[in-house]
Formats: sequence, structure tokens, C-alpha cells
Amino acid sequence: MYGSNINSIYELLKKNKEDLLKYKLPIDIFAKLAYAIEDEMAATPIDFFNRRTSAMLFNIRLVEIWKNQVIDYMADKFSWTEDQKKKYQISLDDSLRNTAIPVDEQEEYPHAVNGNKS
Repeated sequence: MYGSNINSIYELLKKNKEDLLKYKLPIDIFAKLAYAIEDEMAATPIDFFNRRTSAMLFNIRLVEIWKNQVIDYMADKFSWTEDQKKKYQISLDDSLRNTAIPVDEQEEYPHAVNGNKS
């Protein structure tokens, strides 16, 4: 997946070992996240889950399981305010709903994604 950049991945994992443990993400997801932020300039959870990993399209369950840890890591990494963090959470939840539920059925299931009650 990373080809000649694999050494960068290993270095990022060494450099961010404490964060890996703190955020309790699987090593492969953390490596992708750290690399996406450091080397691909990912700036939002949607940017990471959709544009960098394609998980929004091909592994939506992964997004649902790990979204909170990814948002927490990004919030700390980018020094987001609570309002900014909330905005990105809502944006990701909306995107998940739009990906998982056809638009014409969304009124029937307004809180279907991960039990959100917004």
C-alpha cells in the first residue's frame, strides 16, 4: 500500500508510540491516520475516512467503530476547540448517514447511524 514510503510509516509509529497506546486504535488504522496527517495533509475525519482510506465507501463498519478515537486524535493533533470537534463529529455522522441510507429513506431513519440522537 505504501511502497517505498513504508519506512516513513515505521518511523511515524516509533515517534507516536504513546499516542498509539493513548487512543487505543489498531496499529494499522493509527499508522494510516498518522501518515495521512503527516504526509498527505489530511485535515478532517471525512478527509481521512473517505479520501485517504475509502472506508466510508468500502468499510463503513470500520468508520462506525473507530470514528471517536480518530476524532479525538485529530482534535488533539490540530488543537481543535470543543465546538470544532463537535462540528467534525456532526459532519462525519451526517456523511455516514448519507452513505448508508438512501436520501429518500432518511426521514424514516433519522438517527439510524450509530444510535445518534441529534
